[in-house]
Amino acid sequence: MAAVREFNRLYTSRIGVLGEGYLRSPFSLTEVRVLYELAHRRSASASELVRELGLDAGYLSRILRGFGRRGIVAHARARDDARRRILRLTARGRATVAPLEARARDQIGAMLENLPVPEQERLVASMGAVEQALRPGPSPMSKVALRSHRPGDMGWVVERHGALYWEEYGWDETFEALVADIVAKFITHLDLKRERIYIGGGYFPVSRGPHAFWCYDLKSHTWVDLQPKGKPCKGCNRYGPNHAIMNYDSAN
Repeated sequence: MAAVREFNRLYTSRIGVLGEGYLRSPFSLTEVRVLYELAHRRSASASELVRELGLDAGYLSRILRGFGRRGIVAHARARDDARRRILRLTARGRATVAPLEARARDQIGAMLENLPVPEQERLVASMGAVEQALRPGPSPMSKVALRSHRPGDMGWVVERHGALYWEEYGWDETFEALVADIVAKFITHLDLKRERIYIGGGYFPVSRGPHAFWCYDLKSHTWVDLQPKGKPCKGCNRYGPNHAIMNYDSAN
């Protein structure tokens, strides 16, 4: 518990939420979050925001009245239910949100720019693990989207192998050359009937480090380790986006 509180204190100070106005704006963190939700939803009602953001209804009502006075949020009756009012940003509201979005991106970029790429990846991976642990509902691993490799992907696979094995085991560039040779042979002699590399958009399980090899069984839609009998993945953690995984014929 103490460790979580210490992390909260560190992170809130780093992202600037303790100041009077968030992102150098006249708005609080909660107000900016409400504006963000309105900017990135096709439609929203006050009751939806209360439920999904965990806000007190009276507090949100005061925020929305303030937005109304500023002319940045308007509301209209829902077509399917006259009792329900749909909130939307006005043109002034969209113009207000745009610089806030830019400042938020710049803030994160500034926080990450002095970290080496492996440290950035480890940080994002850890954030993914925290999000998965705290987010209610089913695991986002069920929504992984797979595609075949494209030009440039295999060079990335070689680069990540070289960097990760150097970092964790001290293996030099001769190992990277070995991986490059394997990848080159794979591309040159690819048999699409039996072999495939998939690049996934989403988060994938890992064990024994970020370079562990897992397979996604397209029949059962489960993760399996590269073992003779292919055991299902249990208790896996999210690692990060765009990781290469190998599909293999488990029957042979």
